[in-house]
Amino acid sequence: AIAAGCSLLQELTARNCNLTALPEDIGDGQLPHLRSLDITKNKLTALPRSIIKLENLNSISVSGNPLQRPPVETASQGLDAIARYFDELDRAGASIARQLKVVLVGDAKVGKTSVRNAIAGRPNPRQHEDGRTIHVDLESIVVSGPNSNLELNFVDMGGQDLYAAVQLPFFTMSALYALTVSADRANNRDFYATVVRFLVTLLSRLPNAVVLLILSKIDLLDDQEQVDAKCSWLYTGVMKTLEMWRRAAESEGRNFTSIRVQPQVLAVSVDRPHTVRAVCDAIVSLAGPPLLPSVGQTVPKSWMKVGNLLGAVALHGDDETALKAMQNAAQQDDDKTTLEETLNQTQSEAASFPDFVEDVDTEAELDADDEITLQETQTDAVDEADPKDETALEMMQMIQQHAVGHEKASLEAGQNDPDDETEADDETAQTIFGAARPRPLGSVGSEASPAGAYRPKKVLEALWNRHRRQAVPEAWSSTFDDALRLLEAQGWVLVESGLVYLRPSFVVDITKPLVDHKLTVESIESQEINEAISQLGRSGNEHERCFQELERFVRCGELTRDVLRILWRNLPLIDEDYDSVLQMLGDSGGVVCLLENAENARPAPLAVVPYKLPLRPVGDVWPVRSSSEDEIELVVKIPAGCPPGLLERFAANALRFGFSLHAWRVGVVVSEPTANYRLLAGVLDRDERAAASHVVFAVRTDGTSLAFAWEMFRDIKAFFAREQRTRYPGLDCSFSLRCPERSCSGLILWNRRGRIVCRRCVRGYINAESPDMVRLDEPSTIAHVPSAASDDCATAVIRQEVKDTALRVARNIAEKGVGEEERAHGYTFIVCNHYEVLKDMPNLPIDDVDKTARTRCGRFRKDLDHRRYKYTIADCTSKPLSRRLLCTLCTQDGSIVIDGVSGQVCCGGFFVGYMGLGNAEGGGRNESGSSMAMQAGGCFVIVASQDVCKNPTANDCLKVYDCDNKPRFVPVLES
Repeated sequence: AIAAGCSLLQELTARNCNLTALPEDIGDGQLPHLRSLDITKNKLTALPRSIIKLENLNSISVSGNPLQRPPVETASQGLDAIARYFDELDRAGASIARQLKVVLVGDAKVGKTSVRNAIAGRPNPRQHEDGRTIHVDLESIVVSGPNSNLELNFVDMGGQDLYAAVQLPFFTMSALYALTVSADRANNRDFYATVVRFLVTLLSRLPNAVVLLILSKIDLLDDQEQVDAKCSWLYTGVMKTLEMWRRAAESEGRNFTSIRVQPQVLAVSVDRPHTVRAVCDAIVSLAGPPLLPSVGQTVPKSWMKVGNLLGAVALHGDDETALKAMQNAAQQDDDKTTLEETLNQTQSEAASFPDFVEDVDTEAELDADDEITLQETQTDAVDEADPKDETALEMMQMIQQHAVGHEKASLEAGQNDPDDETEADDETAQTIFGAARPRPLGSVGSEASPAGAYRPKKVLEALWNRHRRQAVPEAWSSTFDDALRLLEAQGWVLVESGLVYLRPSFVVDITKPLVDHKLTVESIESQEINEAISQLGRSGNEHERCFQELERFVRCGELTRDVLRILWRNLPLIDEDYDSVLQMLGDSGGVVCLLENAENARPAPLAVVPYKLPLRPVGDVWPVRSSSEDEIELVVKIPAGCPPGLLERFAANALRFGFSLHAWRVGVVVSEPTANYRLLAGVLDRDERAAASHVVFAVRTDGTSLAFAWEMFRDIKAFFAREQRTRYPGLDCSFSLRCPERSCSGLILWNRRGRIVCRRCVRGYINAESPDMVRLDEPSTIAHVPSAASDDCATAVIRQEVKDTALRVARNIAEKGVGEEERAHGYTFIVCNHYEVLKDMPNLPIDDVDKTARTRCGRFRKDLDHRRYKYTIADCTSKPLSRRLLCTLCTQDGSIVIDGVSGQVCCGGFFVGYMGLGNAEGGGRNESGSSMAMQAGGCFVIVASQDVCKNPTANDCLKVYDCDNKPRFVPVLES
């Protein structure tokens, strides 16, 4: 139906169309010219095989579909990967995946590990203090499902904030995320620490992630009524927080993709088995399409063999031994296949000759009576093997040795009961065709060899190609990549910076020495550290230099190669991989890489560990600018707050502009003496609840033009775009500039005519090179423009005349009331760009209940829309009718919206939708007004409280918010 009559079609877009299947013949010549296919956000579980026949198709988008054939990780790689997938299915056969990655997230000591222990069926599931999870812990648990068993690959995240950045690589889209909150901390005071910071990570890293809420430790509550109340509080709080972030994004015209929070909150106590079973049942019920399509997806068997190869490397720790094990397993498979074919042929021949059926049955009975064991059969095979066939002889001898070894182990364990030979034979067969074979990576577990913790990806690719023995290894390298992506999605490997961590918990071992709080200046003088330095071959002055480098690491986090050798001395890491490991840690924000300085004469640090830096700047690192200095500031607003690692990478990115003067955990001050500028990147005082929602990049010069700053601003904007593209797809941020005028700190906006204008002082700046109001490009000149130029920017400014008139009218109404002996009950004037504030949101019709219309920034009553009367705030000072109309609005609930250019009174009864940017001090009217001042490009807001309007005195003041949330107090009565 899609392709009918569209043979010349080149681009096909079918987003969000509820498609459940594509035509099976979509690639059979009906769309020969199709170049782009966009089928995102549908309900497709499979792609037709004929799609690979679309030879001209060079772009295909499949995100947002619960694909199982092929997996979405494969389909998103393009048509070549899809073709390889179907070819592998034909060549190697198919298997059905029954694994689900479950990530346990939550604050420290909320009971995540105890819940996991209870699901595993351990007799004493409660986790003791000394056994709490540090960083991350992995475990595979098999639970029963309605049709078959389900293997849950648990990734238990430690709740310590210090590890949050390094945990990011474990967050993958195909997993189920269980956000666990302890019942004794389910309160408003701990809401940020236990809930919000994890929502920030999930929302920014994995929009559309499936989240299951778990309320743990319910045995601490008195009754079921309290349990239900806590569950309701948790779900309501999460949904309100997400809704607040959504409104903040949509109020400024940005798209918002939320996470998929399940409506049922699971209340669990490890002492109550039925609650643990309810958690298992809930996880099993979510497994599979449409939420978690990784369960039940069709996977080529050759991909499973890649997992076996990686498991062999992890188990043995030696590449050649692992390769030998894989080759032996392949030979066993061939022999087993040959044996089955021979047996089938014999049975077929017996069926063809009925005269021999009785003899064959008699012979089978004779074999059973004689109880010929499998080991005896193998011994005969070895004796009859061709002496020239060394491979077959060696393989059979190996199988025999494994069988003998198994019998020996059984004798030592006392399990060689002669009356139970059938069971022993079954165990022997299982040993020959099971334990001796390479196991999947997930089943290796604690038996993994330390030497098999990681390998360079190229080494594993070469090992796989050697195993396949193919003439065109590039094809098998692609197969290896496809399988590796699947294993990473299932949580068994971690692929970062060219290294494959076969034991992802090895990242924990790497990180622990870098953030060990027990390593102090006193402790590095221990005998163990001195011996470690000596083992590096350092003596005399070299020994002292190495000790000084270690001391600098303890004090300010500087990492040199010798320091890394000491910290990682007990890990199977080689020097050649240090840079890749540091790059992995740098990508997550765990360290700040400085690899370009590694070739200096003095051993300069390779990286800096932010954890070792002070939490806040020491001293006044960014004082008030002097009279001879100019400054311009870029503000990056992130309503939901910064996810882990972003601030650290942001500060590290600023180091490209100069040398560090001051550094703290989430910021840096950089200087470049030759260019005569300093800059600040990060946050000066990180408030936990604000979660660094406003990130600053400020440039300060001493008598030099600020024109060069535009290139820096463009680089910062590119940095956040890169972060969105590679690490945080759900990161929601916006950019604004602070006016460089000393007497002004208003926001600067871009308009489509190539000028940027300050909303507070109405002073313009020319950006001649960039007519686009979104891009930050370097202009040819930056010069002041007279205020008259604001006519060209009418939709982007608030005229000072309108501000003054609105303030004068507000004072008059507060002093004289709204009528004869009738006082006002409090009101708010919002002077703004009314086109932005009152712009209707799409697909949000008028509410028939309260007759309100929803807009970008809130909602207003349609019966209080005064735009049809066409009067201005200036008319209210001279025309009685206009003043009566305005006073009528002052008696109603909600704010009054006034256009900032024309002064037209637009409407009353306006209710602000997003309060998150407001100042909570002073009640709801002040909170909504101060929040509105920060939206729609900046608003001039006047707030008159009810107390001020009753009987104003000389001490009563109006609160004025001029494009920010800091109040300015204006007396009601003129002096």
